[in-house]
Amino acid sequence: MSIEDFWTLLEGLPQGEEAEDVLRERLELFSPEEIVVYQAHFDTMHDRAFDWMLWAAAYVICGGCSDDGFTDFRYGLISRGRQVFETALADPDSLVEIANEDDEEGFISNEGFGYVAHEIYEQQVGADLPRRPFVA
Repeated sequence: MSIEDFWTLLEGLPQGEEAEDVLRERLELFSPEEIVVYQAHFDTMHDRAFDWMLWAAAYVICGGCSDDGFTDFRYGLISRGRQVFETALADPDSLVEIANEDDEEGFISNEGFGYVAHEIYEQQVGADLPRRPFVA
């Protein structure tokens, strides 16, 4: 799976918890090896989004943002797709438009989205999904 395939897989996801359900349906069709590659791309994007200006935007949008909250915020940001993700990294203020569009008062965070691949891999293999170390 290339990075292009990764972002294609995430295209058109609904917002909120429904994104987890649709991603689950899509990833269940993948082999364990493909899920490992998906997770490596996911982790890379999650690491890329570890940015102080983005954290500041999350703090304003969410009315506060702990370290766990910022993790969940980045999961939700990835679930929004490549264009929103890349735009937010280049200009965190762009998230104001998304926050104003959401029915849940700017709620972008999605904790469960970050665990979907882990759950499916464990169901298929009966073991934890291998992880790569954090790269800052």
